[in-house]
Amino acid sequence: MIWHVFDDVEIRRKYHCFVVDIYATKNLAEFVNMLGKAVVDELRPKGKRAWEKFINLLYERFEAVTSYMHRILNVLFSRTEKGATCTPPMVDEAIDFLIHMSSDTYESLFYQMPEKQRLLFLAIARDGKAHEINGGQFLKRHKLSSASSVSSALKGLLEKDFVTVDKGVYSVYDQFFPLWLKFKGVI
Repeated sequence: MIWHVFDDVEIRRKYHCFVVDIYATKNLAEFVNMLGKAVVDELRPKGKRAWEKFINLLYERFEAVTSYMHRILNVLFSRTEKGATCTPPMVDEAIDFLIHMSSDTYESLFYQMPEKQRLLFLAIARDGKAHEINGGQFLKRHKLSSASSVSSALKGLLEKDFVTVDKGVYSVYDQFFPLWLKFKGVI
């Protein structure tokens, strides 16, 4: 169940609560669709309209990570005037807004990384999904010095949760971080 409980009256006015019964779903895709329907249903009584395809768009773009979807949908809700229609370009505007809100944090984190970790982080961010990061092709493509330096840099990135690994595939943990890197022209 997702249920946001806020004691502050101002927060209650700004954010909306709804219930999604996770046990009524069979898998993650079904849960995300149910979550999307709950959000769309929440928008309707408030005089706002959203396209249900946003849910699928966000589901695919952020690999079903509901926290990203929730943050984006919150921004979309707050930026859609009463009686107005939320349009596809507004999704990118919402993402840009969230990236800008965290820009100082990303900048600090990025420039505080040791150089070898930063170079590996950039390589993984460029690939999106990095395979065989100790392999010759990966090292050459990203101009990394050696497999041993990649291994030691990777250890630090994994310990700090900058990078995650699933079945030998590495990716940046915070999916907004690579978007910030692209915005800054770093990748």
